[in-house]
Amino acid sequence: MDFSDQTLLRHLLLIAGVQGLVLAGIILCIKPRILPNRYLGAFFLLFSLGCLEASVEWLFYPKTDEELPFPLAMPLAYLPVLFLHFKSFINPAQKRNLLNTIPYFLPSFFLDFLSFYLIDFPGNTTGFAVISNPSYIRTFEAIYSLIFIAHTIIYALMIFSFWKRNTEDDLRVSQEYHRWFRILMTPVTVFWLSWVLVIFVGKSNNFGWMMSYLVHTSSIIMIYSVGYTFILRFRYTFAQKRKPQNLTSQTQMHTLMNAFREQSIHRIRGITLNVAAKELGCTETELSNGINHCAGVNFNEFINQLRVEDFKKCVHNPGFRRLSLYGIAQEVGFSSKTSFYRAFKRISGLTPKEYLDLQEHKV
Repeated sequence: MDFSDQTLLRHLLLIAGVQGLVLAGIILCIKPRILPNRYLGAFFLLFSLGCLEASVEWLFYPKTDEELPFPLAMPLAYLPVLFLHFKSFINPAQKRNLLNTIPYFLPSFFLDFLSFYLIDFPGNTTGFAVISNPSYIRTFEAIYSLIFIAHTIIYALMIFSFWKRNTEDDLRVSQEYHRWFRILMTPVTVFWLSWVLVIFVGKSNNFGWMMSYLVHTSSIIMIYSVGYTFILRFRYTFAQKRKPQNLTSQTQMHTLMNAFREQSIHRIRGITLNVAAKELGCTETELSNGINHCAGVNFNEFINQLRVEDFKKCVHNPGFRRLSLYGIAQEVGFSSKTSFYRAFKRISGLTPKEYLDLQEHKV
């Protein structure tokens, strides 16, 4: 199959670009006009303009090196605006300060927009070009490619690490948010990976053209599948009220939980919320909220989980071999055989004897 003939694909890309502008307008007009929707609308606007530039230049300048007399594509702005989209609905209390977002878009402004007018690219009729030497232009293009790849890798790591760091222990983040993240990031990942491969391979062979084909195909899929999925299913998701928590309180909660484990407070038999709070030097409410936020369970269940974890560690410790199973259970804080067996079965899905037999088979 000859992937270099992309006329039909570029017509579809042109239609998708126009449709993407419409979707961007709809997303930006959805009420309430909240920050996550505005960033998402900006992403569709920028991405659709890039699709239009790629399709128009292919269809209307197919046999020349000419370009549009003005830049539409701002690829270095795509991932920053997506990062801000995720950041804005994970941290809904952040201030809407335009100045804080400017640094995210400076690379795109200088390398995508300003360079178009300062470098003598085909189609630049402004007369402002200060770099016209072909060797300098090729050098700039090589540097731009390296910056583009580095920029893509950095923002991809930022997005995935930010999402993992801020959602894995946050009970406020519903499954709908995780589902939306997967729906949006799947075509985005395919798009960027194929584009980076095009940069590495070039379009001098069929594989390079195949990757180019994949870039534009994923663009079309993203506009239609992600755009319409958001409008039909997720348009009100980010408007749902989520109780904001400041980062200081979250840090204090995790510190509290670490102190709880380090001091082995769960090993105190008959421990109560009141006694545990006094041991840690906090209020009962602070401790209860910390456990609920970090572990997603109540105080008693949290205690039992820590005791079961300790029991599993102790049974593999030679120093505890002289003790029976119940003897080890008493060491980690259980006060009765019944409560121990019941908690272990509920948390592990196995009885203590079944757990030990399973471990022996593994060995």
